[in-house]
Amino acid sequence: MYNIKYRHGKPMKKRLALSLLMLVLHFTAFSQSKADSLRHVLQNTTGEQERISILNQLSYEFNYSDPDQAQQYAREAIALGSKINDQAGAAAAYRNLAIVEQNLGNYHHALALADTAALIYKKIPDSIGMAAVYNTKGNLSYYLSDFRQALRFYEQAYNIYDNAGLTSRSAVMINNIALVFSEMSNYTEALNKYFEALQLQDEIQNEPGKALTLRSIGMAYFNLHNFDKAIEYYQQSLQICEHLNDEFGIAAAYSNIGNALGMKGKPAEALAWFEKALKIFEEKRDLNSMALAYAQMGHYQALSEEEEQAIEFLEKAIQINRQTGNRHNLGYVLHELALLQIRTRQFGPAFENLQQCEEIFRETGDVNMLSQTFDAFSKYHEQSGDYRRAMDYFRKFNRIKDSLFAIEADERIAAAEWRYESEKHEAESKHLLRDNRLKELQIQSHRQSRNFFLALAGIILLAALLLFMRYRIKQKTAAILKQKNKELAEQSAQIQRQKEKIESQYSKLKELDEAKTRFFANISHQFRTPLTLIQGPLDDVLGSDDAKLLSEDSRFRIRLAHRNIRQLHSLVEQLLDLSKIKAGKMKLRAERQNLAGYLKRVVNTFESAIPRHKKIVIDFSCEPKELWLFYDAEKMDQIINNLISNAIKSIDASGEINLSLKVPFSGNQPDGLEGEFAEIVISDTGKGIPAADLPKIFDRFFRAGDSSLQNEPGTGIGLELTRELVELHGGSISAESEPGKGSIFSLQLPLGSSHLDEDEIIEEMPAETINEDTATSSATDEPTAATIPAGQKFCVLIVEDHQEMREYIAGHLAGEFRLLEAANGREALQIIGQQMPDLIVSDLMMPEMDGLALLSQIRSSKKTGDIPFVLLTAKAGDEDRMSGYQQKADAYITKPFQAGELLLRIRNLLESREITREKYSRRIISVELDGQHLAPADQQFLEKMKEAVLQNMADDEFGIQQLAEKAFLSERQLRRKLTELTGLTPIDFIRQIRLQQAKLLIEKNVYNTISEISATVGFNNPAYFTRLFKKMFGQAPQEMLKAAMQ
Repeated sequence: MYNIKYRHGKPMKKRLALSLLMLVLHFTAFSQSKADSLRHVLQNTTGEQERISILNQLSYEFNYSDPDQAQQYAREAIALGSKINDQAGAAAAYRNLAIVEQNLGNYHHALALADTAALIYKKIPDSIGMAAVYNTKGNLSYYLSDFRQALRFYEQAYNIYDNAGLTSRSAVMINNIALVFSEMSNYTEALNKYFEALQLQDEIQNEPGKALTLRSIGMAYFNLHNFDKAIEYYQQSLQICEHLNDEFGIAAAYSNIGNALGMKGKPAEALAWFEKALKIFEEKRDLNSMALAYAQMGHYQALSEEEEQAIEFLEKAIQINRQTGNRHNLGYVLHELALLQIRTRQFGPAFENLQQCEEIFRETGDVNMLSQTFDAFSKYHEQSGDYRRAMDYFRKFNRIKDSLFAIEADERIAAAEWRYESEKHEAESKHLLRDNRLKELQIQSHRQSRNFFLALAGIILLAALLLFMRYRIKQKTAAILKQKNKELAEQSAQIQRQKEKIESQYSKLKELDEAKTRFFANISHQFRTPLTLIQGPLDDVLGSDDAKLLSEDSRFRIRLAHRNIRQLHSLVEQLLDLSKIKAGKMKLRAERQNLAGYLKRVVNTFESAIPRHKKIVIDFSCEPKELWLFYDAEKMDQIINNLISNAIKSIDASGEINLSLKVPFSGNQPDGLEGEFAEIVISDTGKGIPAADLPKIFDRFFRAGDSSLQNEPGTGIGLELTRELVELHGGSISAESEPGKGSIFSLQLPLGSSHLDEDEIIEEMPAETINEDTATSSATDEPTAATIPAGQKFCVLIVEDHQEMREYIAGHLAGEFRLLEAANGREALQIIGQQMPDLIVSDLMMPEMDGLALLSQIRSSKKTGDIPFVLLTAKAGDEDRMSGYQQKADAYITKPFQAGELLLRIRNLLESREITREKYSRRIISVELDGQHLAPADQQFLEKMKEAVLQNMADDEFGIQQLAEKAFLSERQLRRKLTELTGLTPIDFIRQIRLQQAKLLIEKNVYNTISEISATVGFNNPAYFTRLFKKMFGQAPQEMLKAAMQ
């Protein structure tokens, strides 16, 4: 760790690194749980010999973590052993005391205690105990730098363990011998010993020992300055320790890696590893290891020129060493701190620390570190200007250095002698082995000569037999391959024929599918036109004053015909929907909507639609207040309406229908959980469905023979369509029923949007930016009358290939408009060339030129581009409707239609054109609404809507849904009513009231900043508010505010 030099000129960082290795070699990790267990056993043990054994175990457990406790237990064991003459127990206690003194740095005292233990073991005698003492004395000799003596002690311990067959202990001794060779700079021999120990550990599968040896090998490479190789072995040791959960082994590996990185000139990385080691030592209350780690961290902080942090770490190490009484390590850290203080010119503290170093190293007899202290004194006096004293200390340093050099020479000679004796013994052993091997080879040569000829003859015969067999096998293989190739060729030809047949069948099926689709499209048109011609006149009769002149029986028959026409229309719609689903033509237009609110509105609608002769209670329960789900509103209407209508039909006179919404979570989680399902359950108390019929109720045209619906009108299509629509949403539907008790239908609908394709999702937009002008009124909404100037001021062109339909439309429009008629698009263009109509009503499907082509021609001309255009069609699909709107049709009406609806659409379009949408879409709705052109009821309605907006002015979430709830209308009805009255969508209506209120606040100088004003009127984005304000008033709010404040 340290930069100063000591024996052999090796840096002190090596000495502390080796000290850490010895700590791991000779220290068993302290286990608090084990210590507590031993204490408990000690309290409950009355046998004196057993108590001595437990006391020695406790002393060994505490010999490093708590020296005082360890000494106390050992002395109790010695006292009790002397009392009952248990010499083995007393010897073990003396050895434990020696280990405690060793850990405290009192090496000479420790040797005396070890000698006492050795005398007892020799007297008993106990060879294994003696080997343990040899190991302890070897450790002490190592710490005293008497490596030749340490080597002798380790070899004596190894011989005893090896003769006793204690392989794991033998491996540890080989490891220690290698450590001494490494210290004597004989790294080649050290590595040979380490690998010998590693092989023994592998043989006995001693993983802890293997980890220890790998760290030792890393240390050898560390001393050879091969730091990358050292880190490689440290990492291997670390992996084993992590597998064994050996925290002390892990900490030792961390410190070893830190030392190697430090030597590689990477102090910052080294500090990180030391901090990891320190954390473990602190958790284990290992004070000596903590002190050593702080000393290492202080050294590398000094290398990084972080002097203040370095001094802080070194002082912590000093404090801990003083606490534990480890004077040997205390001297090392004081020496490092003194050198750092000299470098930073803190001469007073440096001198005091050096004096303590000299005292400690004289006391411990560490001549090497004493010489380094004299060298530090020399540097101190040189820096302070006392050159005479500096020279005196430098001479003392040189004298000790010379004596150390002589010791080193003796050690090298001893090592050389040992190598010579070992090599000589090895050479003699090899020579003897070679002679024995030569004799064995001569005997084997005679045997081999005799057996050679016998083997040769056998090989020749065998080769001939093999050649013959190979020839036969080759012939058979060729024949088999020829047959297989022929079979494969036939199979390939057959597969090709089947492929061509399948492709031909697929092509025909595809053509049939396309023909079926075209058939349904055409039959739809053919059905809708006559349905319109039947339903329209019936509507006219029922709605006219002449209906009162008819008899009750006649009116009943007409209403009966009208009701069945509507039922036929519904049946056509269901058949077309089923065909689209089966052909994969029907696409969802799913939008993120509040399912809970939708179901509540549906229940409210059905409560008013229950037949008068039935007393049915519809109950709705929902766990969350809101549940936002992606679904197609139109198709969800079909699903829920079908199920509730069936439930109403199944109840004869009175009963209950329960609709509930369940979710897989608790609390208010409006976005749901992706991958989870919401469940809609509709149950009734009707007659139920027989068990035999239950599996078939979702089949097309199936009607249960004994069910409650047998006597009700129906076709058996509704439930199949319901199932198909639910599955189109990615969900499922199931049914349970018990005759006489009722039925339960359960729908599982997926939350989130991962089950939908991108083109199936309508992009959700914030409440402030939703464009509601694209919404259209449903044909089922109750129409509101629009006014138009009296007389036949406007000219309407009717384009329809079906003569009766053209005449029917003309009959309803002739009273108010001048009419032009054409049978197709080409005729219409010719008529327009002669006389310009004010509005065009055109069928979609016509010969020569259809309605879309005509619309395209109209819109492409500047002269006719602004003529309102109404499309009439029997095609009710979304794609057809979108095609019409893409060509800029003003209205899209599906056959069959009500003549009154067509008349209202025409009136509204003409009135809008006359007055111009520009006047309405851009006018500012003031806070005090001008009701000059409004009926009193409409004026009252707008005042109510304005008041609702003003009351929720600061709520940025207040939008069309909340406004619709205030108006007790559906969102669609609210949109239509506001558009008719003001020419504005609900969002524009809310926005303009907010902007007008903001203008009033600015003019009255209520607030000083735009942010306060925008928040007050419900805009959470000041930039967006500024943009809208400027667009409406032609002036930025900042400019208006500045003018108002002047």
